[in-house]
Amino acid sequence: MTSKICIKCALTKHLDEYRKGRNSCKACEAATLKEWRSANKEKMEASRKVWSYVNKDSVTDHVREKKIVNESAIFSMVEYANFVVWITPNF
Repeated sequence: MTSKICIKCALTKHLDEYRKGRNSCKACEAATLKEWRSANKEKMEASRKVWSYVNKDSVTDHVREKKIVNESAIFSMVEYANFVVWITPNF
């Protein structure tokens, strides 16, 4: 068996286009999820806030790590810009 019929769009698609144990294709699942998210924005926001509060330590660590990476990237860009200005002749 190399193909399967999607229960939502009724198209025959290859098994690679399905998640394991699902009867609807990835495209149909993505469309359903997008529709649900647009209809439940408040619920998603409340859930995100609860998760962030419960996992405050990991959120803080993630923000700290991201800040360190961004600072080093900005330093590298400034260092490169200074180097380019230094080697560029003034005409």
